[in-house]
Amino acid sequence: MELTTTHPHIFELPTEIFYIIFWYACGPSPFENGAEHLPAYTEVPISHVCRRWRSTSLNYPKLWTTIIYDERLPKMRRHQVIDHLKTYIRRAAGHPLDVRFASLQLYDQDNMYLMLELLLENSTTWHRISLTLPFYIFKTKLINRLLDAHAPLLESYEIEVCGYHPNSYTPSSPPSITPILSLGSPRLTHLSFQTLVFPSSILCSPYLTTIHIDALKYTYTRTAFFAILRLPSLTNLSVARMVFSDPVSLTSGIEPIIARELVQFRCSAVTVARCIWYILRAPKLDVLVLKGIHINSFSFPLEESGEVVANIFPSVRTMVILDCEVQCGKRTNARDLANATRSVTNLLVSSAYPSKSIFSSILYYHKQLWPNLEFVALNSFETHGLFRSQIMDFLNSRSGLLDPRLKMALSEDVASVWKDEDPISWSTFLESGHYNQASPARAIADIARSFNPGGIFHQPPDYLDDPHYY
Repeated sequence: MELTTTHPHIFELPTEIFYIIFWYACGPSPFENGAEHLPAYTEVPISHVCRRWRSTSLNYPKLWTTIIYDERLPKMRRHQVIDHLKTYIRRAAGHPLDVRFASLQLYDQDNMYLMLELLLENSTTWHRISLTLPFYIFKTKLINRLLDAHAPLLESYEIEVCGYHPNSYTPSSPPSITPILSLGSPRLTHLSFQTLVFPSSILCSPYLTTIHIDALKYTYTRTAFFAILRLPSLTNLSVARMVFSDPVSLTSGIEPIIARELVQFRCSAVTVARCIWYILRAPKLDVLVLKGIHINSFSFPLEESGEVVANIFPSVRTMVILDCEVQCGKRTNARDLANATRSVTNLLVSSAYPSKSIFSSILYYHKQLWPNLEFVALNSFETHGLFRSQIMDFLNSRSGLLDPRLKMALSEDVASVWKDEDPISWSTFLESGHYNQASPARAIADIARSFNPGGIFHQPPDYLDDPHYY
């Protein structure tokens, strides 16, 4: 019997199905929500499998629109990188590009300038751009061309600096704000930059939904801060370190700014964090992240009775408090913060200063603070017996033995020490039904994931353990 040779059934699939298969095989873009791993140039081996696959992949421009250079990816020789970039741009055939240059410092200056020139030549196809640039770029005219590029399709633009030293650069003019967007990008919704990048202005557009600002040496004025809060589409705002000078003198006559669309606010700037309770009203604010701020520096508006105004942010459900110190037992710290955010249901506390942690105040005032809590996550805390007994007392007083509604996640260190040193108490804790075995970082990341846009705004779940975060 003579055997006949047939093609595998996969070759009978329509080209459109191949497109879908190839697209999913390459994995999500690192700019997309939920993308925790960088792509590995999968489109290249796909195009080398056979003639059919090569022809199909080369005629599918979208497959070549994500261009990533990152030290975590397979390294190319320096003389190959320009050809690689040209090939991707050519095969993308004018389709919107997602480009991330995260490791330009791996290449010599000539190659780096050529890469940026190629990028600028194709600015009309920019879609999402993320650049980490060596500091010396900001002493050249190239940075002005990057900021003024005509990019009509651009939606997300992120620039940060590496190799910067605070004493090596002085801005030529004081920071201000301009209401006109000079990028020629009417679709721009996400903007992330360090103050060194935009030394003379903060670019504002009525379409911006997400802004991340990181100070490097100097500050913007309160006028700039107010203008940002008034952006009509602002949904996510991150203010890292000392971006603004003291935005406002705290007086009872301040007229609050209403940020009607703000959903997530992240702040590690003391001057901002201590006054937002006076100047900001955000009816949709859902996630509030505070980093590295002494809680006792906060100033809250008071009722005529002298008590802090309750529920200043009535819609906040998730609060993350990272490395924020507090004086335990003082009225004007944890209790006032809790009263201003009574709607919180998910609370994460991570601290490098256990003895000054806000959670110690939570235990101290456990019958009053955050009455709506459903989930608490603790990261890197004390493990002594008193602390564990306080946790059990807190849980029992809040949820009761018959209603284990309140769940608690613990860092691995705390859980391990507790289990080894006091197995009986640990067993009681497990049987109570309060324990959530997810790590605090993962648990809170899952809660807030839908509020994190792409690019560098999307932090991996382990960002809570990163000492350089913010």
